Amino acid sequence: NFDAQLGRFWHEDDDYCVRALAAGWEVFCMPKLPVIHHGHQSGAAMSAKSGALSRDNQAYLVRKWREMGVVNAQGRIIHPRCAWFPPERYFPREDSCWTQLIEAARPMIQPGAAVFALECFREFFPGTSSYVMLDEQGVPKTDWIIMHKGFAGALGAKVMRAVRRAFHPVFANEVFVLFAKAGVPGKAWPSLEQVHVEALWESANM
Repeated sequence: NFDAQLGRFWHEDDDYCVRALAAGWEVFCMPKLPVIHHGHQSGAAMSAKSGALSRDNQAYLVRKWREMGVVNAQGRIIHPRCAWFPPERYFPREDSCWTQLIEAARPMIQPGAAVFALECFREFFPGTSSYVMLDEQGVPKTDWIIMHKGFAGALGAKVMRAVRRAFHPVFANEVFVLFAKAGVPGKAWPSLEQVHVEALWESANM
């Protein structure tokens, strides 16, 4: 059932998945199943408050899941069932934003470089660690960050401020921003558009 204490618009799908996993069910990603989603339509009339609603819901769910024994004091998932991932990491090769990112990153990221990104990028960059494990101490310990805009808000403003201080963008499109650590050799990709970088900071409520 829907949790009636959860605020409007944000993270009810996260709650469904975590509760299902904690109850012993399995949750699967169906990446090729078509879904018609009219993005942000339900919250369009409250766009000025949408960021606050997302933060409020995240804070509520962290408290709730902590009481369930699912997350630790920092809000990271620790329950073994809830930390389950599908055995196949899906990389959407038919999606131009994903393939553009790979084409941009490959000439710049040297073999063996430390990269924080979604786990499916390990196929291309073996030194990849999941950026859901980033914290303020861990950010400076990597050379590159492949940031998906959809996850920037979940990492929190503290982490994103650390990224902004220690890294600079070298590529950006509608979905991703590739950050290089200050001082890492490399050149700005010609298609870097500042509007996409600014959209990332907005998605992180910065």
